[in-house]
Amino acid sequence: MPSLEITELKAYRDARGWNTHPLNENVLRSGGFSNIHLVSIEPGSIRGNHVHIKQTERVMIFGGRCLFIAKDAPDSEPMERTFTEEDLFLITIPPGLPHAFKNTGEKTMFLLCASDVPFDPANPDTERIELI
Repeated sequence: MPSLEITELKAYRDARGWNTHPLNENVLRSGGFSNIHLVSIEPGSIRGNHVHIKQTERVMIFGGRCLFIAKDAPDSEPMERTFTEEDLFLITIPPGLPHAFKNTGEKTMFLLCASDVPFDPANPDTERIELI
């Protein structure tokens, strides 16, 4: 799938839990971020089901089980990947790539998202495309 990146994050784990750095020094230095937000997804609920027109979005999934779906053309087969509660990955989603996240676990899970376009509720840079 063009420009979609799924990168496993290095985790520093001990008895207290884990620590990871989803946005590395080079990415942060580029100054390309205009929006960082955290969203929750309740069990069985879906986030996304849309495409961004202009923005590149980087998403870290954590805290639960999640089904991620992306589809690069209307007549193509969707790409599906399930992430477990133990997984730490960063997904880089380019503009024009429809995507969705579904909580397939039994507890609230989270997405940490960073994008290069400021959030404007009057013009959210999304078009609804139902994948799930």
